[in-house]
Parts: sequence; structure tokens; C-alpha cells
Amino acid sequence: MLLDLGERGRDRSRDVAALVGVGGADVEFYSVDPATGAATLINDLSNPNAVKAYRSVATALRIQNVRRSGNNLLFDFPTCSAKTYTVEFKDAVTDANWTALAPDIAGDGSVKTAGPFDTTSPTKRFYRVREH
Repeated sequence: MLLDLGERGRDRSRDVAALVGVGGADVEFYSVDPATGAATLINDLSNPNAVKAYRSVATALRIQNVRRSGNNLLFDFPTCSAKTYTVEFKDAVTDANWTALAPDIAGDGSVKTAGPFDTTSPTKRFYRVREH
């Protein structure tokens, strides 16, 4: 964490100690207003002036744990809260359009299971999960 709390050469150890560990966390990150010196907790949802810095997990959407149970296919995928997911399929890679499988799945931050999908007819199918 880098804090510039004012004058050059000033002992800042007291200022930093007052900011680190506030609120019961081991490490907290603050932005500092250069005009007033006021420290604002980063990602403080209750403060509209706080810097919002979130890592998007949307890029982590991957089909995983593909498995077969009898004549059925199942797979898992991670979800995010407040997102909706649609499982879609094609019978051939060259098909122009994907077909949605109802119902949509509401994300809640957990791993969801899609399926079971019958593997006897057709015997080959391509699946994807769309987040919206």
C-alpha cells in the first residue's frame, strides 16, 4: 500500500498505522484526497466518493466437471450473484444458431449444475453457457 499523506520527509508511520487494520481487517486500502488529506476506504459501498475496484469474475465462466450418468450428460459452471445464465446447444458446429434450453438459471455465487441432457438422441451435441 502506498500512501502520500503530505509533506516530504515527514514521519508518516503514525498516519499509516491509523489507517491499516481499521474495521477488523488485516489490510485495508484507502484513497487519499490530496486537497483535504481525508482517507476513504476503497470499495466502501456506503460512500459514493469511494474508489470502486472490483475484479470481474465474468471471465472465469467455464464449463467444468463434465460427466455422464447413465445416458445423461451433466456439467457444472460457476455463477455470480445478480447474473442470469442460459445453457444453449447446437447439434453441429456448423449450425448457424444456438438453441436455448429453458429455464434460465439465476446466479448466486455458487457452482450450478446443468443437465441432465439425454445423450441417446442425438448422440453428439455442443453446449455453451451464456451470462446475461
